Amino acid sequence: MPPSSTVWLMDDGRSGAPAGASSQPDNPTSELSTFSFRIIALAGEAHSLAVQSIRASQHSDFAEAGTLLERAEARLTDCHEVQTEALTAHARGEQLPVDILLIHAQDHLSMASTMIEDAQVFLDIYRRLATSPANPIPLEE
Repeated sequence: MPPSSTVWLMDDGRSGAPAGASSQPDNPTSELSTFSFRIIALAGEAHSLAVQSIRASQHSDFAEAGTLLERAEARLTDCHEVQTEALTAHARGEQLPVDILLIHAQDHLSMASTMIEDAQVFLDIYRRLATSPANPIPLEE
């Protein structure tokens, strides 16, 4: 979950709480770190599964490659759900502090997304090569 709605940055730069809201923040730094680490963990797993999918494709294990790719996509979906929590909080007017850990988390999410797209391309290419009558490349080593 993103940082709770107990921390706000007012238009004038002061921290505080809107009328009717609790002004007793939990630990926003800890909550933001937890949120960031959730993205990092999920995106890291998605990235790793995508790389494993590519390796399985290289060895013509297309069923395993497909399964790994599906698992990678599921982790990326989980990651996007966590990210959506923050976007929803932002849409409600809550200000999330941006720190290096959050930037790092977003980088992990982007890299995982790219690796999954690449894994799908590799899977398609290796499948075509494996069924091509003029296959110039030995696919298993």
